[in-house]
Amino acid sequence: MRLALLILFVFGCSWASAQSDRLRFDQPFVTKTFDQSTGDISAVNRVFNSTSRPVRARWVREVIEIPRGWSVAVSDGTQENSYRVDSADFVIEAYGSAPITPHVAAAIGDGNVQVTIRVFEVQNRRNYALSTFRFEQQASSPAHGAKLYPNPGDEEFRISSTTPLSRVTITNMLGKVVKVFPGQSDSYDVSDLPNGIYLVGMTGLDGRVVKTLRFSKRSVRP
Repeated sequence: MRLALLILFVFGCSWASAQSDRLRFDQPFVTKTFDQSTGDISAVNRVFNSTSRPVRARWVREVIEIPRGWSVAVSDGTQENSYRVDSADFVIEAYGSAPITPHVAAAIGDGNVQVTIRVFEVQNRRNYALSTFRFEQQASSPAHGAKLYPNPGDEEFRISSTTPLSRVTITNMLGKVVKVFPGQSDSYDVSDLPNGIYLVGMTGLDGRVVKTLRFSKRSVRP
C-alpha cells in the first residue's frame, strides 16, 4: 500500500512539473482589423517561459492565408521584422517572456492574412506554444449593425446584418476553420461542434470580412 502511494506521489509530482515546465502564449488567437489606408499592420503577443532556466527557443511561421504581393515579417524582440520563411532562434530568460510580433505589409488590393507561429524549445521540441494571428481588412461599409444570437447557443445561431453576406466562417481558438456556410441563411447549424468559444467571420459580397464576433457554444443540459 505504501509503495503504491509512493508511486502515485512521484507520478503526480512528475506530471505537475511537466505541466508547469512549458512555454505558453498569452493569447492562443489574436485578431487585428485594419482599413485599406493602413500601410504596416502589426499585432503583438507574448510567449512565456515558466521554467527556472533560460530556454533557447525557435519560432516557425506558417502562413495560412495571404493575398498575392503581400508579405509577413516577424519580430521576436531581438530580431526585427524578419522576412525569413523558415525559422529564427532567440533566448527567453527564466520565468521571463518575449514579444512575438508579426507585421503585415499590405500591397494594393483587398484581403485578409492569417499566420500561425509555433515557438518551441530547441533542445525539447515537445515543449512548444502556438498562436494564430488573423489580420482582417474592414469593408468600406462595415456591418456595424450585425448581431449574432442566441449567444451562448446550443444547436444553431442566427445572424442579423444590414450588409448582405456571401460566406460565414467559424474558426476555433487555435485558428482552425471548423465550418463554412456559403451565402446567407436564416440559421446556422452548429450542433456537431464541441462546446467552446469560436470566432464567426462574416464576409460580404465583395470578399471582405465585414465583422467577426465571438460565439459561445454551450449545450443545454436537461
